[in-house]
Amino acid sequence: MEREIARPKGWRGSKATSWLEPAEAFAVINEAYAIDAEFGLFCLTLLYTGMRLSDPLNSRLRDLKLDRALLYVPDTKNREPRPVHLPSDRLSSDHAPQTDANPARSSLPHFQRSACLS
Repeated sequence: MEREIARPKGWRGSKATSWLEPAEAFAVINEAYAIDAEFGLFCLTLLYTGMRLSDPLNSRLRDLKLDRALLYVPDTKNREPRPVHLPSDRLSSDHAPQTDANPARSSLPHFQRSACLS
């Protein structure tokens, strides 16, 4: 006996019809840097690369190649690993993550995904 399951209404999502203008985006980035330099770099990277939030959150320091401005994302939503080219002009020594500062630290950002930012 075969039975089809109906998908819920709107399962394909909705197309984005609005986005941040450059001035608005950089205002958000500036506020993120005011909170924490690493958070600012994280937000800037999302802005410039278009990565999903989970891609950098699940990445490891060993996947980051600063000399090539590259982040290798081994586990993506579609299960296919991919390289992400980072904005090399934005990876200055002031904002680049410290890959050797704490050898016990294995993940890139030191924060976790949550429902909201306070």
